Amino acid sequence: MMMFRRHYPPAVLIHVPECVEGSALPAVRASVLETDFYSHRFHFCFAEAGYHLATVTAAHIIRDGIVPMVTVERLDYRPHRYIPSGEQPADALRAGCRVCYGTHGEGRADATSPVGRLPLWGRVGLVR
Repeated sequence: MMMFRRHYPPAVLIHVPECVEGSALPAVRASVLETDFYSHRFHFCFAEAGYHLATVTAAHIIRDGIVPMVTVERLDYRPHRYIPSGEQPADALRAGCRVCYGTHGEGRADATSPVGRLPLWGRVGLVR
Protein backbone atom coordinates (compact mmCIF):
# COMPACT_ATOMS: atom_id res chain seq x y z
CA MET A 1 0.00 0.00 0.00
CA MET A 2 1.41 3.35 -1.03
CA MET A 3 1.28 6.23 1.45
CA PHE A 4 0.63 9.69 0.10
CA ARG A 5 2.69 12.36 1.79
CA ARG A 6 1.15 15.76 2.37
CA HIS A 7 1.61 19.15 3.96
CA TYR A 8 -0.12 19.71 7.29
CA PRO A 9 -2.08 22.91 7.96
CA PRO A 10 -1.60 24.86 11.20
CA ALA A 11 -3.00 22.92 14.15
CA VAL A 12 -6.43 23.55 15.63
CA LEU A 13 -7.22 23.26 19.33
CA ILE A 14 -9.61 20.46 20.38
CA HIS A 15 -11.91 20.86 23.40
CA VAL A 16 -14.34 18.54 25.19
CA PRO A 17 -17.84 20.00 24.64
CA GLU A 18 -18.20 20.77 28.37
CA CYS A 19 -15.10 23.01 28.38
CA VAL A 20 -15.85 26.58 29.46
CA GLU A 21 -13.49 27.98 26.79
CA GLY A 22 -14.96 25.80 24.04
CA SER A 23 -18.61 25.93 25.09
CA ALA A 24 -19.53 28.63 22.54
CA LEU A 25 -18.28 26.41 19.70
CA PRO A 26 -20.64 23.92 18.02
CA ALA A 27 -19.84 20.28 18.77
CA VAL A 28 -18.82 17.95 15.92
CA ARG A 29 -18.20 14.20 15.81
CA ALA A 30 -14.78 13.20 17.11
CA SER A 31 -14.15 11.31 13.85
CA VAL A 32 -13.40 14.67 12.14
CA LEU A 33 -10.01 14.53 13.87
CA GLU A 34 -8.92 11.83 11.41
CA THR A 35 -10.38 13.36 8.28
CA ASP A 36 -10.49 17.16 8.59
CA PHE A 37 -8.23 18.04 11.51
CA TYR A 38 -5.24 15.73 11.31
CA SER A 39 -3.10 18.61 12.59
CA HIS A 40 -4.42 19.34 16.07
CA ARG A 41 -3.57 19.83 19.74
CA PHE A 42 -5.65 18.96 22.78
CA HIS A 43 -6.75 21.68 25.19
CA PHE A 44 -6.02 21.19 28.89
CA CYS A 45 -9.77 20.57 29.43
CA PHE A 46 -9.05 16.93 28.52
CA ALA A 47 -6.77 16.70 31.56
CA GLU A 48 -9.40 18.40 33.72
CA ALA A 49 -11.89 15.77 32.50
CA GLY A 50 -9.52 13.05 33.76
CA TYR A 51 -7.63 12.13 30.58
CA HIS A 52 -3.84 12.02 30.59
CA LEU A 53 -2.73 14.43 27.83
CA ALA A 54 0.38 12.37 27.04
CA THR A 55 -1.78 9.38 26.11
CA VAL A 56 -4.80 11.04 24.50
CA THR A 57 -4.74 10.65 20.72
CA ALA A 58 -7.37 11.12 18.04
CA ALA A 59 -7.37 7.38 17.33
CA HIS A 60 -7.81 6.62 21.05
CA ILE A 61 -10.76 9.02 21.34
CA ILE A 62 -12.46 7.66 18.21
CA ARG A 63 -11.71 3.96 18.71
CA ASP A 64 -12.63 3.83 22.40
CA GLY A 65 -15.45 6.35 22.18
CA ILE A 66 -13.98 8.35 25.06
CA VAL A 67 -15.48 11.60 23.80
CA PRO A 68 -18.00 11.12 20.97
CA MET A 69 -18.19 14.86 20.28
CA VAL A 70 -15.53 17.59 20.38
CA THR A 71 -15.36 21.29 19.67
CA VAL A 72 -12.71 22.67 17.33
CA GLU A 73 -11.08 26.08 17.72
CA ARG A 74 -9.03 27.63 14.92
CA LEU A 75 -6.05 29.47 16.34
CA ASP A 76 -4.38 32.62 15.00
CA TYR A 77 -0.64 31.88 14.85
CA ARG A 78 0.28 35.19 13.18
CA PRO A 79 2.93 35.25 10.42
CA HIS A 80 6.10 33.45 11.49
CA ARG A 81 9.08 31.58 10.10
CA TYR A 82 9.10 27.81 9.83
CA ILE A 83 11.10 26.30 12.72
CA PRO A 84 11.27 22.47 12.44
CA SER A 85 10.04 20.73 15.57
CA GLY A 86 11.79 17.42 15.02
CA GLU A 87 8.42 15.63 15.04
CA GLN A 88 7.30 14.42 11.63
CA PRO A 89 4.16 12.34 11.09
CA ALA A 90 4.73 9.41 8.74
CA ASP A 91 2.60 10.98 6.00
CA ALA A 92 3.99 14.54 6.32
CA LEU A 93 6.38 15.95 3.74
CA ARG A 94 8.53 17.44 6.50
CA ALA A 95 8.54 18.03 10.25
CA GLY A 96 5.88 20.20 11.79
CA CYS A 97 6.67 23.78 12.82
CA ARG A 98 7.38 24.43 16.51
CA VAL A 99 5.03 27.41 16.43
CA CYS A 100 1.94 26.22 14.53
CA TYR A 101 2.55 22.47 14.08
CA GLY A 102 1.93 22.84 10.32
CA THR A 103 4.50 22.03 7.63
CA HIS A 104 4.40 25.43 5.84
CA GLY A 105 3.90 23.67 2.54
CA GLU A 106 2.32 24.28 -0.82
CA GLY A 107 5.66 24.82 -2.55
CA ARG A 108 6.51 28.23 -1.14
CA ALA A 109 10.01 29.37 -1.96
CA ASP A 110 10.46 31.07 1.40
CA ALA A 111 9.93 29.70 4.87
CA THR A 112 7.53 32.41 6.01
CA SER A 113 3.92 31.36 6.48
CA PRO A 114 1.38 34.13 5.96
CA VAL A 115 -1.10 32.25 8.11
CA GLY A 116 -3.71 34.93 7.54
CA ARG A 117 -3.80 33.97 3.84
CA LEU A 118 -4.19 30.23 4.37
CA PRO A 119 -7.68 28.78 3.79
CA LEU A 120 -9.81 29.52 6.84
CA TRP A 121 -11.66 26.59 8.33
CA GLY A 122 -13.88 28.64 10.59
CA ARG A 123 -14.08 27.96 14.27
CA VAL A 124 -15.70 24.57 13.72
CA GLY A 125 -13.64 23.54 10.77
CA LEU A 126 -16.58 22.82 8.51
CA VAL A 127 -16.26 25.98 6.44
CA ARG A 128 -13.23 26.07 4.15
